[in-house]
Amino acid sequence: MRGEKFTTIFINNAIYGMTGGQMAPTTLVGQKATTAPLGRQQDHAGAPIRMAEIISTLDGCAYATRVAADTVPHINNVKKAIQKAFRLQQEGKGFTFVEVLGCCPTNWGKTPAQSLEWLQENMIPYYPLGVYKDIEEGVMTNEIMIAGFGGQGVMAIGKTLAEAGMEENKDVCWLPSYGPEMRGGTANCSVVLTDDAIVSPIVLEPTELIAMNLPSLLKFEPTVKAGGTIFVNSSIISEKVTRTDVKAVYVPCLEIAQELGNMKVANMVMLGAYIQAMGNLSFETIKEMLVHMFTGPKAKLVDLNIEALARGAACVK
Repeated sequence: MRGEKFTTIFINNAIYGMTGGQMAPTTLVGQKATTAPLGRQQDHAGAPIRMAEIISTLDGCAYATRVAADTVPHINNVKKAIQKAFRLQQEGKGFTFVEVLGCCPTNWGKTPAQSLEWLQENMIPYYPLGVYKDIEEGVMTNEIMIAGFGGQGVMAIGKTLAEAGMEENKDVCWLPSYGPEMRGGTANCSVVLTDDAIVSPIVLEPTELIAMNLPSLLKFEPTVKAGGTIFVNSSIISEKVTRTDVKAVYVPCLEIAQELGNMKVANMVMLGAYIQAMGNLSFETIKEMLVHMFTGPKAKLVDLNIEALARGAACVK
């Protein structure tokens, strides 16, 4: 395989549905078709072919995955898989393959509801969902959304993360959003930190969300990738993260800043919690940056900000 840069989206409904319902290479053993009225017989037609697994063994393949269009979470995974396949193709990484398990009520002789149930009980056990090859495995990429009111130091958190990433030889991007936010509205910025090349600065599905106020949590919580982490400023957000497929870290930024005697370090408290939880940047890098940032009369702020980082880190269990 030459690894041609194109994407194949393979709809696997276990039958040739568009040409009359003949047996397909993926028809399950015992499943009936117009060309197998008694059901597929393995000793005659062989076993059904698992395409994602076969494609994943080829050297030119950059990405091979199997997803299913049966439930809302699974359908969201279908969208993500296709988006990633196209992105890797556009980046010239190689051939990408997305196998989508779907229904064919007409040729299965079932209602739509029965078809979904049959897919879940018969197809998914034989065709396990999952990623079978991904050349990006092992590449650490953090796509971070930081949001809050203007004046909460949202932009400063983002700039500090980006500059620390540069110091540690990562590819970085910092994209702020300005406007009425600077007068008390919802401000946000996105940061990308990666060991690989950055294709787009736009963060649509962050791996981490730092929510400094309630509107930000409500707006961005649904966009966080499954398995991601949400950092909540619990000083002014009483609501809890509602999703069960992400990790939540609650940080009382204002209370800690007040204890330290300077409310302006609330954002540094949150930054400390983020670095402790994610482990993608070094505290030493941040400390060195603070030393160079605060000089002369402001040098006394170095220890204060370092203490704020440490107090934030202590909130992570």
